[in-house]
Order: sequence, then C-alpha cells, then structure tokens
Amino acid sequence: MSASTTRKIGGVLLKPDATPFANSSLTIYRDKREVVPQGDAAIVDEVLRTVTGPGGEVSMALVPGKYLGQIRLSDVDRYFQFTVPDGAGPFVIADLIETAPISGAQYLTLLDLVTTARAWAEKPEDEEVVENGYSALHWAAKAEEARAGAELAQSAAEGAQLAAEDAADRAEYAATVIENPVSYAPQTLSPAERSQARENIAALSYESQSLDSGQKEQARKNIGAGTVATLNLPEEQVGRVLDDRGQWVSPTSRAHITHIRDNPAFPGVVYDRIVISGGVGSLQMVPGKDLQPDGSIVPEEAKLSARRNGTRSVINASAFFNKGDGFYLPAGLYILDGVPYQEFSPTEPLAQEAIIMYRDGVLRPARMSDGKTAAQYVAEGALWSTGWGYLLVVDGAKTSLPSTSFTTQLSARTVLGQRANGDYVVLLVEGKTDSYGITLTQMQDLCINEGLVIAMNLDGGGTTQCWWDTAYAHPSSDDTPRTIGNYLTANVSQLNPYDTGGINLPLAAGVTAFGGIGVKVRQVNDDISIEVGVDVTPSIVNTAYTLITDQLPKRFWPSHGSLVRELLSGVQYRPIVLGMPGPMTSGQIYVRAVLDTPENSCQGTARYKAKWSG
Repeated sequence: MSASTTRKIGGVLLKPDATPFANSSLTIYRDKREVVPQGDAAIVDEVLRTVTGPGGEVSMALVPGKYLGQIRLSDVDRYFQFTVPDGAGPFVIADLIETAPISGAQYLTLLDLVTTARAWAEKPEDEEVVENGYSALHWAAKAEEARAGAELAQSAAEGAQLAAEDAADRAEYAATVIENPVSYAPQTLSPAERSQARENIAALSYESQSLDSGQKEQARKNIGAGTVATLNLPEEQVGRVLDDRGQWVSPTSRAHITHIRDNPAFPGVVYDRIVISGGVGSLQMVPGKDLQPDGSIVPEEAKLSARRNGTRSVINASAFFNKGDGFYLPAGLYILDGVPYQEFSPTEPLAQEAIIMYRDGVLRPARMSDGKTAAQYVAEGALWSTGWGYLLVVDGAKTSLPSTSFTTQLSARTVLGQRANGDYVVLLVEGKTDSYGITLTQMQDLCINEGLVIAMNLDGGGTTQCWWDTAYAHPSSDDTPRTIGNYLTANVSQLNPYDTGGINLPLAAGVTAFGGIGVKVRQVNDDISIEVGVDVTPSIVNTAYTLITDQLPKRFWPSHGSLVRELLSGVQYRPIVLGMPGPMTSGQIYVRAVLDTPENSCQGTARYKAKWSG
C-alpha cells in the first residue's frame, strides 16, 4: 500500500473517572521514531500534535504503523501504544490500543502490590508500614517540620542581623554626635554664646542677639546638616551628612509600587500607587540637572536623571517655567535641601499652595494665605516643598476646590500624600488631557479611598510619569518622553519589581479565547509580554493580516510598532506571525499565517522591551 494512504482515527479519550480529556493536547510519536520504508515511499519520523474536542473527541489521519500516544492527566504525562493496521476504512482509537489479558492470580498479585505501594506512600505519620519502616508521607511530614524549623531559624537569624546592623548604625550615628557635639564654630564663641547656639539649634532657629552674622551663618549650616556637621568632622563626612539631609535611613525601609485597574469605587480609572515606608529620609527631592545658585536647573528625561544621579526611582513633581536663559524654576514656593529659593506667586493662582516635607518626617500644607516666607518655613524645619495647583486633602478631609477647567477636566494626574501611619504615598493616574483620566474633584475621592490624610496635586498631563529601576513604570502620555525638573525619589533599601500582572484585552469581532487565554499583556520591569490563545472565524490566512484586538493600552505600545514580530503556533503547529504592522494608532495587534494552509486557532507569546527603556 502507498505510504500516502492514511486511515481515519476517531473515538473519545476518557480519564479514569470517566470524564473526557476536553480540549487537551495530544501528541503522537511513531514507534522507534525513525525513517522506515513503506511500499514505494519512506515514512519520515515526525511528531503529530492535535487537540481533543470538548467531549474528548479524537480526529486524526495516520498511515499504518505502530505509534506512541501522550496526553496530560493533571500534572502527569500519560502514554499509550496503538497500532494502525493496513487496509481501508476508519477506526476507533479504543480498538487500536494494545492491551494484554490479565489472569485472576495476576490481578490479585497486582492488587496486593498496589495496596502495599499505597501503604508505603500514604500510611499516616508515625504509623509503621513494617517494623521500623515508615511511609513516604511520614518522612515528608518530618521533612516539612525540619524545613519549617530551618525557615524559622533563618528568619530569626536575619531579624537578629538586621537588628544588629540597625543598632550598629544608630550607635555610629550617636557616637558621631557625641564626639562632635553640635558645633557652632568659630572657636572664638564664649561659653555663653555656645549655650545660646545650642538653644538656637535645638529650636531650629538661628536668630539671636548674641550671634553675629558669621555665627548665624554657621548655625544655619549646622541646622541644614542635621546638627552633626562640625569643624572637626572630616570633609567627606560632612558632605555625606549634608547629602543625606541629616537623616539615618533604616535598612528595612522600602518602596512598593502597585498597578491598579480594578478599584471598584473608580471604574475605568487606571493608576499606579507607590507606598514608601522608612521615615523622612526615605522620600527625597532631588535637584534637576546643572543646579544653579538661584535654584534653577535644566530639565531632562526621567531615565537620564536616574542614571546621572544613581537613583532607582524618578517621580515627577512641580511644574517648571523657563527663566528665559535656558534654565528653569519651579512655580510657587521653592525650598530645596533646607534652602529657601522662592516665594509663592501672587499672580499665578496655581502656584499659591504647596506641600512641605519637615525634619520630623511629616508632610504639612502651606498656603500663600498663611503669610509666611520660605525662610520662615525653613526656620520651622522645612526640608523641601513641591506642588502645582491645589491641596486636595488636609487633616483627612477634602478641601474646597474652585470650579475651573483645571479642576474639572479629565487628565493624567500625579499626587503626593501621607497616611496616618506615616507612609508616604504617590498616586499616578493614566490619562490624556480632555480625553480620559480623572478630574481633580475625583482625585480627592481617590485620595480619601487610599487613606491619605494630606494630599497635594503635582504637575500632571504629559508630565505625569515614573521611572522605576529599569523602565518607565508610568510613561508619559506624550508621544515622546517629557522632560522634568526636580523630582521625587524613594531613597530606600528595598524596591519591589514593577509588575502589572496579566491584563485581559477585549477581542476583535470573530475572535474568541482559546484555552482560556485570549489576548493578555503584562509588564515586568522593562519586559512586556503579549500572550495569545485565540480561535479566529473564519480563519487565519497568509494573504492578509487578521485583527485580534485593537485595545492594547498606549502605555504598552512599543516605540516602533513594526519592530514587534513573533512566531506563534497554529493547532497543527504551523507557524503564525503576530505583528503590529506600521506605527501604532489604536493599539491594534494582528496575526497572519505563514503557509498557504489556513488556521483557525493560534497560541504563543510575543516579548519586547517597554517603550523608551533603552
């Protein structure tokens, strides 16, 4: 018979509990897996893969010969042998599977072996199978107890090590202060003047009738250095203290970012929440590029700021305006590293409120109507300030906002706030001005929902963005990265990876989920994956691209859509191309067959780098 003659194999595959192997992958291997002659041709060994139907139905065509079948049962592969005889006509697979009759004696022997094997596997803990012989379940339980004990010991050891490191750091810090007691150089201060300076520093004040201008300036520097910068400290230590804002950062400080698309109180609102724990030193304001004596800087892309300063996170803060010389200043009150640079703007309504970080780690509100200068805020303990627009929450209650286009338009938003437990929280809402996003009044409700007792709006729109470790966790809604000025950073020991989790995308007409997958997108740090498992009606062909979704969110668009090409697999393992032909316009993803044979299903995963992460 010709090797090209095949026989139709049908039937149903059932599990031991008589339920069907529904929609399961079935792999068929030719016995011995080699090239064998048959008639006037040669049969080339090739693996055949197919999928059972919803009722476990099998449908395939095979040439005569011996075969090995493989199918998945729970998490175990099951194998069976069968032979397709010469001849014509269809066969039921159950009639082809090779079995051998078992005698009654053989059955009893096998039953006894099964019972004994089950006893060795499942006999309860501390019950002997034979004298001094225990089951696998017994030893597994003992191993679990040992593992749990080891984990507990390891956890205790790690806790002790952290506590020891914590105590050592605090002791070193205390020793520095003790050995270098709040100095208020110059050395020519009298004992009375030294006493006065101590009181001034303790009160975060340097205004005293008994200090001349030079002594006041020294006191200012001491206050700015957290009262440990002295003349007999090495210069590099003084610089380190100044750079750390005089704060000791705990090794257990952490920043955790979460991508949220399913807050039931805010349907359709997509945002990233950053929670920073660890005290005042864990959240810092970092100056932009080329900081000038007047506090002005040169804006740059967030990822460039991160690389230049060695910070792992970059979060946009205040709005900035060009001075006219290529350098920029933030709008409104401007305090940076305890230095007062600029007052509130009497002519710009959006630059008359701010949020201030104080030395005690508390974020507090500030308004032009308070009648205070930047220097007065610094004298009270202000480290830095930021804000654009309005305070949204004060003392756990929503503020009264004016009804303007700024407060009522949809847009991307960035908000900084603090919870009652001291954690700092940044919320970044996806949006495009006048298109989608959230209004400021809605943002107030979101802040309350997130447990903020104080919250301040920062610059938003295309400026809303966050660089997180290796990628934009929250890219700008602009078509290119927008530059930023001074920025917030999480100065912590622990920074979690950014992971959006799998996001199900709406499917195009004629496309349904295959294997419970559909089309899912996920970002983990700078890696984006698109998992596909779809059935397509009428079919996937090689003469045109078939749309499977046009709802890929813009934040996941590659920098150049035409660069995304990935081979998927059809049900018969014929290649299918997934692609985004041409620049993205609406988040569209297509598939196209490589061969002439149409396919009705495909599955696989495409991967590429997050936009602007290079």
